[in-house]
This record gives sequence, structure tokens and C-alpha cells, in this order.
Amino acid sequence: MFLKKGMRASEKDNGVFMSIIVNVAVLGLAWAIYRLVSEDLSSPTALGILFFVLAGIFSTFFGRATLFAGIRRVGPSRAVALKNTAPVFTLLFAVLVLNEAYGVWPWVGLFLIFAGLGLQGLQFFSNSESNINKLGLIFSILAAVGFGIGQGLRKQAMFHYSDPFAGAFIGAAVAFISFSISEAIKGNFTELVKTNLQFKNKFYILSGIMTSMAVLSFFISIQYIHVAYAGAIAAVEPVLTVIFSKIFLKEEEEISPVVIAIALLIFLGAGVIAFTA
Repeated sequence: MFLKKGMRASEKDNGVFMSIIVNVAVLGLAWAIYRLVSEDLSSPTALGILFFVLAGIFSTFFGRATLFAGIRRVGPSRAVALKNTAPVFTLLFAVLVLNEAYGVWPWVGLFLIFAGLGLQGLQFFSNSESNINKLGLIFSILAAVGFGIGQGLRKQAMFHYSDPFAGAFIGAAVAFISFSISEAIKGNFTELVKTNLQFKNKFYILSGIMTSMAVLSFFISIQYIHVAYAGAIAAVEPVLTVIFSKIFLKEEEEISPVVIAIALLIFLGAGVIAFTA
């Protein structure tokens, strides 16, 4: 929601860089405080740090960049509804790569989420209105893939280095470095830094604070439950986005019954996975 409001004042900037800057600052401070006050600290391992780095590349950098691009093109409700099919890719990653076994009901949840994804795709490609951006659909699905794989890698990292604050901060730092290199190659880095360090867009800053809290909460949760469960429960987000969009973005966000149905299908599928997997 803060992203979409921030995009009103920043035509060419999706807010990715500012969000990552805030993530690094907030999560770095949180990690430092955690290291100072905690007595039972996990020792870092090379394999744990490697998995955290890979998770950061897939989720905090690639997933977020494609999600923000999707939000600009199709609006937050549609983009987030598609991005929140990430538990599908997390579960598939767990089965195919980590060789984890699941029962029948999680696959029922997968079917519900895929039904929502199919309905969303059908709406996009059958709607001839010019405000339906098909590239936004692709970006949002790529975000789901990135976040889904990133979530699986985060769980693997926690097996080797059980420090959620370190994981969240390393992911943010990796995203900052990756995005900086990407923009430097394009020749945009200097201008991007000058623009963002003026801190004019308060909504991007608020977005960064909120995403910092979300990422850290996710890392803490997977200390105690399976990553597929955590990812699925987090997929309640599109329902909340639909509600907030209706309240705060009446002029921008077009919330149709189909969009609400899609969000509910994804929410129900995530709930089935969360409570039966």
C-alpha cells in the first residue's frame, strides 16, 4: 500500500532501492541489538551464510524487484495476489529439491492456489482493456517464483546458522549489493543514490520499515515451524491488500468481485496447506 502511494510521486522509481536501504539500516540495527542482548548465540558457518546469500538474491533482490515492477503495472491487489502463490513454489522446491514428503491435503491447498492463479491469468488475457498490463502479470509471477525458492533456501540456511536476525540482515545486504551492481551496469547508480538519499518519498521509507518487519518475522517463524507452513500462512497478505486498497486507493485500485475471489482462493489454499501439511 505504501509503495503504490509512493509511486504517485515517483514516476520512474519503483521504490526498490529506497526500500532496500531502509531494510539494511533497520535489520542491521536489529541484528546488532540482538547480538548485544542475547546470551545463547548461534555460531556462523560458511554453508549457512552461503544459503542466506542465495536466499537474499532470490527473494529480497529478484523477488522484490519483480514484485515492485508488477505493482506499478497492475496495482497492488493483483500483483500481491499473484506473488502470494510463492508457497506453491516453496512446497515444490521442498519436494523436488529437499525430498520432503507431504500428504494429500497440502496438494488440495496447491490446487486452490493454482485455481486462483489460473483465474487471474484468464482475467488478464481475456480482458481487452488497455489498463490490463500483461507484462505486470509476468513480473508478478516471477516474483512468486523468486520468493518461493528464496523461502526454501532460508530454511536450509537456518539449519546451518540458526540466527534469524543475521539471515534477515544478510539478505538485505545482498539485495543492496546486487541492486547497486545492476544499476551501475545500466549507468543509473549515481543518479539513483542522489535521488534516494534526499529521502523525499516518505511512503517508500515506510514501505521499507514494514518489509523489514515482515522479513524478520518470517525468519523468526521458520525457527519453529516448517517453511511451507510459514510461507502459506503469510499468503493471507492478498486479502489484506484487497481490503486496504479498497479503503485507501479508491481512485487507483479497481477491486472487482473476480479479484476478491482470486485473493480468497489463494487464502483458502494457503490455509489448507498451513493447517494440514
